[in-house]
Amino acid sequence: MTAAGEGGIPCAFIVGREGIVEWIGHPMGMDEPLRRVVEGSWDRNAALAEREKVSRAKEIAMEFDRLRSAGDWEGALE
Repeated sequence: MTAAGEGGIPCAFIVGREGIVEWIGHPMGMDEPLRRVVEGSWDRNAALAEREKVSRAKEIAMEFDRLRSAGDWEGALE
């Protein structure tokens, strides 16, 4: 979990035919990625790019919440 940057439970991993982790996320969201991995239409690079965007958005949201909680409205708006 730590190596994957995950801290939440439940968390599922899809491992492809090459033995590489193709997808990481909540089990409720794994049907479509699993179908695409199995049929060979999965785009690992696109999935990684999307995962990085989601991760960055979460970081920004956490920083916003920290600044807002501290009453730093200028920093939060920035």
